[in-house]
Amino acid sequence: MPGPGDTTRGGPGDPGGYFLEGSASWTRWWAFNREPFLAELRYRGAGDVMAMPLGGERRTGSLPGLSEQKVFTEVVPMLQERLSSTRDLDLAVGCLLALGKIGEAPKEYLQAADAISVEASILPRLKDANERVRDAAVIALGLVGGPRSTTLLAALVDGRDEGKKALGGGRIDERTRAFAAYALGLVGHHSRRHSERTFVVEHLLQVAEVHAKDTEVAAAAILGIGWAPLPFDVPETGDEAPPAGQEATVRRLLALFDADSTDLRARSQAPVAIARLTRANVGSPENSHDVLAVAAAQEELRQRMLARFTLALSLRSGEKNATVREGVCQALGLLVEPRADGRDRDAIERLLQVAKEGQEREGGLALLALARIAGRAGTDVESVRGAVAQDLAGLFRGLASEGKASQRPWAALALGLFEHLRHGAGASASLQNRALLMKELGDAVSPEGKSAAAVALALAGDDEGTGTLVKGLTTGSFSVRGLFATSLALLQAHGAVDALQDVAADPLVAPQVLREASIALALLKDDDLVELLVTRLARARLMPERIAALQGLAWCNDPGAVPALLYVMREDRIGKRKIDDTSRAFAAAALGAICSNRSLPWNAHLALDVTWSAAPPTLTNERDGGGVLDLF
Repeated sequence: MPGPGDTTRGGPGDPGGYFLEGSASWTRWWAFNREPFLAELRYRGAGDVMAMPLGGERRTGSLPGLSEQKVFTEVVPMLQERLSSTRDLDLAVGCLLALGKIGEAPKEYLQAADAISVEASILPRLKDANERVRDAAVIALGLVGGPRSTTLLAALVDGRDEGKKALGGGRIDERTRAFAAYALGLVGHHSRRHSERTFVVEHLLQVAEVHAKDTEVAAAAILGIGWAPLPFDVPETGDEAPPAGQEATVRRLLALFDADSTDLRARSQAPVAIARLTRANVGSPENSHDVLAVAAAQEELRQRMLARFTLALSLRSGEKNATVREGVCQALGLLVEPRADGRDRDAIERLLQVAKEGQEREGGLALLALARIAGRAGTDVESVRGAVAQDLAGLFRGLASEGKASQRPWAALALGLFEHLRHGAGASASLQNRALLMKELGDAVSPEGKSAAAVALALAGDDEGTGTLVKGLTTGSFSVRGLFATSLALLQAHGAVDALQDVAADPLVAPQVLREASIALALLKDDDLVELLVTRLARARLMPERIAALQGLAWCNDPGAVPALLYVMREDRIGKRKIDDTSRAFAAAALGAICSNRSLPWNAHLALDVTWSAAPPTLTNERDGGGVLDLF
């Protein structure tokens, strides 16, 4: 039987069904960044799609009809029972991550005589003989959080005796330390306690500085820091800047970025972390600082980062490594405002140059960065900001219709993203932009171009393409058909439910198309989806079909999915077919997703704006699925 990694895929880095050919494909960006767009549909009011989820992305309450009591008296005990009894590696990983997603039970549920805390269920698996199970246990501790887990994770990152003892003795290798750094970052990201977040950030900064030459550990620490913002405190006149505030964190990350000795893959992730923290707005725990002084200091920091990253993008005298420049492009997309003067304009000009003259992937990322910048103009049409945005929209239209073959899909996606952001700010739709995207959907010949136009139209909210998308569900490559299904969901095309049901019910449809059609139906709130997927599960002959059906159930907002998944966890057969442990592993993952109180998958925020071309194996590994972004 395949081991973990071959069968526990399902995270943002999982290539199944998303990626078209080539590492420069726009579908790579979409795979890593699509989750917040889908979360907007799954949980209304989930938050700002492009700023999310600095606040920890918790949703309010559980699913309607799914009680806290059911979660902690039925779901969690079942996961704990399977975890303690199974010798199957996939099922152990599935149960560990599901328990981490759900989190620790409230005190009233731990008072029962037979109750076991989630943390206590996870800790023994740190000694597991299998590396992937140990990895999952480490990540699960980070998801659960709490003082004990935080202290233990810090010891694992440091390689101290407490960490060695938890693993059963011996040396702590770089891979385990990297996973502990990711887990510690999860603690910092989700923590509501200022002291705990400060501890995590300071610890990860020290780790990144000491291990700057180590690809895995340094990259993991930098990514974690980028999702754990601290208050931006302004010192009194004459005082030194606080040693553990936001500005100090940015300065230390910038020093790592500037150091030639820092590992290349870690450097590639640093610009986005710096940009995200520079723009983060987190109040001090005492709420005592001067709002105007903080705003001025934050703007001064933004200006310094603009100057530094604009310089890095100089094609002649700037950063020589293409993957580092890709990170810089994405960072500027977070930092720059649509202005016609000053450093913002300098940065826009440099991004325009990269978009036109840079390598394919960095050029595409520069276009998406420009789309985000233009989208910040919102409803401000008549001002200079609006004029800058319209000039950029003209660029997107020109490249989408007449650019090089490699540019056109990226430019179409940029135009769709621009329209999506404008709409979110309350601006009216541009008929010119929508008409061009509709034309591209009809005219594009390549799978790359046609699917990019489909997703762009969906982001732009243009439902005139619904008929073309429905027809495309049954023709073309599996990847394109899956992307068409996603586009119909983004459009909230309820008239396409019957067609999507036909696809999901087709016994001959490819598993990746079944999965994407099922996700689309879930996002369209199809009342018949649970019954359809349970039927598929009962009749499935091959493992990929069973996995696809279970992945679809993970997206269901219908609490009726929970009894079906518990049945898979508990029973030996469904219909006439034996239930295998790999199916149970995906059922566990689905239970964790449904019963979690977070609006994004547990690893989705680590994928946002990631420089995937420079990702170390512990982050994402397409070959064996062993990175944190590859796990379900």
